[in-house]
Amino acid sequence: MINMKPDTPILDPVGDIDRTLSERASLYLRIANISQTKAAKALGYSRQKLARRLRGVSSLTGSDLVRIAKLTGANVKDFFGEETRA
Repeated sequence: MINMKPDTPILDPVGDIDRTLSERASLYLRIANISQTKAAKALGYSRQKLARRLRGVSSLTGSDLVRIAKLTGANVKDFFGEETRA
């Protein structure tokens, strides 16, 4: 990708952001000691479907992030680190 405005940073591809969100959601589930099976049930998914989302094969939805935050006691903002902020 050519940056036509050299002083403007090029944004990361959306896939990188989705992958970061998936990694952080997975991390918060592990920290809270919540199994993928239990989390999947709370989200209304099969364990396999949640596993695909947590690996970044499929994207987590905004609703997924809110539910995972509630399950783990995290704040949705916790999923977005400094590198994903505009």
